[in-house]
Amino acid sequence: MIKKIIRKMHELMFKKNRAVKPSYRKTIKIRTPKTGDLFKKFDKLNMKHKGVFLLAGFVIFSLFFSKILFWIAVLMFAVAVSKLIQIFFPLVVGFDWGSFACIFIAYYVHPVVALLCVSIASVLGSLLRGQHKADMIALPLFGYISINILFLIFPFQSWAFFNTAALMTLVYAATNILFSYFFMGRIDINSVSFLVTLIINNFFLIKYISPYIVKSAGL
Repeated sequence: MIKKIIRKMHELMFKKNRAVKPSYRKTIKIRTPKTGDLFKKFDKLNMKHKGVFLLAGFVIFSLFFSKILFWIAVLMFAVAVSKLIQIFFPLVVGFDWGSFACIFIAYYVHPVVALLCVSIASVLGSLLRGQHKADMIALPLFGYISINILFLIFPFQSWAFFNTAALMTLVYAATNILFSYFFMGRIDINSVSFLVTLIINNFFLIKYISPYIVKSAGL
């Protein structure tokens, strides 16, 4: 009798050890986004965000081709983003990279390339900032046009870059103030603040940033 009980207990223990324990771990499915889903998300973006996305993509894409193209893309991105600085100031300031980028590209690459690239970036930056007045969006473009016309007429590439950039900064400032007077009919404190901050900003970029770009791009 005792042997039967012991044998029965052994059989039960053996069955218990052989039993398959249920797994309580949940299976986590990782869903990788498909190309179609990415395009759908891109379509849902508004035009301003699409522009920033494409510009950032251009910066990354250009890195695989040439250093010069990469720095043109970087300057375009800097022009667009730097337009947002105006949001933090009650007066008009010239802390954006537009004129510097235009002068730099016109001097080291070509005036037409400078006008095209910087104008696109400037318009995009103005829209990002929330500026929808056509005259205010177009105002910097007149400065870019005046710079590049002078580059096409006169051989400024034979000058030192610092001297050329300093002169073109003044040309850009004068053009902007002139057209501001044409659009608004007056020259006010905004014109003064723009002129002062533009000169300070461009001096810093010309003196300290441009040598680094020149060296990095191999110009």
